Amino acid sequence: MVGDGATEIGVRPIPLEPMYIIMNLAISEGFGEIDVENLQFPATMSIDYVRVYQPKNAVNTGCDPKEFPTAKYIETYKEAYLNYNLTTWKQYGEAWPKNRLAPGGCT
Repeated sequence: MVGDGATEIGVRPIPLEPMYIIMNLAISEGFGEIDVENLQFPATMSIDYVRVYQPKNAVNTGCDPKEFPTAKYIETYKEAYLNYNLTTWKQYGEAWPKNRLAPGGCT
């Protein structure tokens, strides 16, 4: 993969780290008029199926591969993953997780 300097789009490698899929009840007027007065929450969204593509020789349905162990991290911050009222790391009492692309990088 290469970037496109003319459009200022950088290279977009496919990440190797475990990822998750978020499916939410997105509401947009782009699909039609929204009857706001008759909306009822909480709501239910039913999903028929989800298709995930991965190489046949690299099937991974877990979240703790040897190359990118994450189970300990998730267990350490379990409440942040389970408490839907915590929507930011600041609310959880933690700093924003560092990464190599952010100013300051990883420590």
